[in-house]
Amino acid sequence: VLRGGTTRLLVANAYHGIDAFYMDLRLDLEQAFVYDTPDYGLAVRPDVPLPMTCRVTTHPAPRDLITQLIPPGYGIADVEFAPSTSAAAQQAARGRFDMALTTAPAAELHGLRFISPTRPICMLWSVFTRSRQPTCQHQRG
Repeated sequence: VLRGGTTRLLVANAYHGIDAFYMDLRLDLEQAFVYDTPDYGLAVRPDVPLPMTCRVTTHPAPRDLITQLIPPGYGIADVEFAPSTSAAAQQAARGRFDMALTTAPAAELHGLRFISPTRPICMLWSVFTRSRQPTCQHQRG
């Protein structure tokens, strides 16, 4: 957006560091809206036996879903953070973790299968454009 390659930047409000977009005087908040994310769930490699106590990777934002979605009988040994849900899925697919809390598109892309129920997250999304004037001038007195 800042280089002019595109006109809008769409950011989920759970994105770590979203505050940088709000504070950047070169960007304007054009709009915000609520829309469900893709389904999230706990995904594993289909060809590897799953231990009863698992190492899990996830993006930090949806980490609370792990305890909501973990199937009965399984435990969590530890949780490590990845920079995105796709990176978490990739790490599980490569065998670095037993499972990933990830989205349906990322699980499919990396050949994982869900072992838990899945659910979307009702998310606030922000749309930014290149600034034409100082932010929120119409709201200042």
